[in-house]
Amino acid sequence: MSVFTALICWVEYQPWEAVAEHLARRQLTPAERAELDRLIAQKQDRDMRYSALAGQDKQKQAERDAEIAAGFNPDLLLGDPVTGPGELDLTALVAEIEHAEHAYRHADCRLVYPHREALHLEFRRRNHWQARSTTARADLLRLDIAADRINAARNRPFVTDAPPSPVATYGSFPYPDFAGPDLSDPENGW
Repeated sequence: MSVFTALICWVEYQPWEAVAEHLARRQLTPAERAELDRLIAQKQDRDMRYSALAGQDKQKQAERDAEIAAGFNPDLLLGDPVTGPGELDLTALVAEIEHAEHAYRHADCRLVYPHREALHLEFRRRNHWQARSTTARADLLRLDIAADRINAARNRPFVTDAPPSPVATYGSFPYPDFAGPDLSDPENGW
């Protein structure tokens, strides 16, 4: 057991690199050490700035996600009402997304429908790589199939043309008494 622990410590803490850096630093002149310390301080300062920017981006993304999730409306669901999209199982979530995509199909793709976007946000949360990393293989296959169905629903072409009017037939609404040429007036030829 101690050999295994020593091996993990050796790989995790990499003592050979620490020893090599210490020996290389001892061979430097005092001016070179000061320059190295200055460069290390600059790198640490840059890393802190990048970390702060990444934290701000995560905070903004969390605020946008909370705003989108607030658009969820349980009254628009097809099945049993739930209080949040996280309570839906994968099959119900995909069915709700497909229904929302069908219900909100408009040629103006810039329109945002909060309920639909909240459902998509929940699916993206479930299909995120971090969530997928701890998911079983069968569930990964289900997520892949669901992603294909959602992608197909989201990219379905817009239907903006009105359906063609039905052809008038005998007894239909536009011409209920139309029976053909025998109703025309034979005297005028009409």
